Amino acid sequence: MERVQQRRTGGGIIEGYSILARLGKGGMGAVFKAIHIETGKLVALKILPVNLARNKNYIRRFLREAKSAAQFDHPNLTKVYEVGNYRGIFYFSMEFIDGETLIEYLKRRGKLTPLESLEIIKQVAQGLKHAHEHRIIHRDIKPENIMVARDGLVKLTDMGLAKKIGAVEQDITVTGQVVGTPCYMAPEQITNPKEVDHRVDIYGLGATLYHLVTGRRPFLAETGAQIMLRVLNERLTFEPEDEIPQALQSLILKMTAKSPELRHTSADELIREINLVIQHIKTGKPIKLNMPKLMSDVYVGQTKAATKHIGWAFVMFAIVTAAVVFMFVRAISVKQKELTVQELFDEGERRARAGDWAKALDMFNYALRKDPKLPGAWNNKGTALYHLGMYNEALAAFEEALKLSPDNADVLKNKGLVLFKVGNYEGASKCFESALKITPDLEIAQKGLDLCLRRLKEKSEQ
Repeated sequence: MERVQQRRTGGGIIEGYSILARLGKGGMGAVFKAIHIETGKLVALKILPVNLARNKNYIRRFLREAKSAAQFDHPNLTKVYEVGNYRGIFYFSMEFIDGETLIEYLKRRGKLTPLESLEIIKQVAQGLKHAHEHRIIHRDIKPENIMVARDGLVKLTDMGLAKKIGAVEQDITVTGQVVGTPCYMAPEQITNPKEVDHRVDIYGLGATLYHLVTGRRPFLAETGAQIMLRVLNERLTFEPEDEIPQALQSLILKMTAKSPELRHTSADELIREINLVIQHIKTGKPIKLNMPKLMSDVYVGQTKAATKHIGWAFVMFAIVTAAVVFMFVRAISVKQKELTVQELFDEGERRARAGDWAKALDMFNYALRKDPKLPGAWNNKGTALYHLGMYNEALAAFEEALKLSPDNADVLKNKGLVLFKVGNYEGASKCFESALKITPDLEIAQKGLDLCLRRLKEKSEQ
């Protein structure tokens, strides 16, 4: 690896560099495309803003990023060439990558194929393996921090939140502050951020893989706090129209298991299983992933245990949220007599369209208390439960809807989706077939049936 210099320079904005263009700006500084005049090498130059340079914690974090990255010499990790301080302006130069961030790539291409997604994630995992061998964890794996070069090489960037395993942080963040990006953040980063290990990176990589193959950020919600609640209490879900192979779904669910103990034990193990899934997709040959048993049991346990270790900032949020929910429920109970069933139903549908499934469920429950013989409310309740990951309860709601409306194609389709989700392909195919007999042009039911038949065929050939 090229020697990393720590020096004070003189002359120009940053002497020795000719700045060509600004590449981007983040929370910890701007990045410029520049030429190192002495060598003629094209570099990316990251500069800490002057206003942040007045704060020793930001300086420490900025230098930590540079020094963490400077330890590495790996094709899937960005190289740092020089660390400097010119007249109080802190900077470091790193290799220039002719390409775009993975989030830009994703926006341009739309969701990626399973194979392309796995090849990208495998390269990042190889970089993480090298970092973890140096006892460095990244803690902020997300598409924005991954670069895709024009030649297809993938590099992990931005070590701003990197931490040496076992090291004690020196007030670089506020005590109890959550470190990371909520959508891609492991539950333990929310509940106990000071005690995380390399498995938070495996989780973040799994959340990124989910984004690549579905085209959706995981656990989206209106606010960061709501996202964190979903991270703690829900599992990632796949839709039949995503058309994601079962082996790949299993891989993602293992990577993003709520409990770190259920994830891959190392980046090396992850790479081996990625290769197995790639082989399965290419050849169709059956494979056996080392899936942990009783994931759902430990998942529930982790959610309960989380409340014991939750950080101060999140406790404050939880208290405020509880107060808001209490006031909301109380307001509903006071007004319940005034609201008609139709108004409650309409409000539930409005909440559902906004993706606020928990409040939508409340509305449908209130409507059903007033009139339990509403198949539409039972159907919508089941849909809300499905999106909240409560599959048994969702099936029970759809059964109630079918008792009241046996020939409802929409309910049959929705029941089929839940059965598909839990792996009951025979039951799901019967539901989809029944729905199509009633409404032959129900596209989702047809897609679901096709996928069920494909899964059953794969199962019979194993």
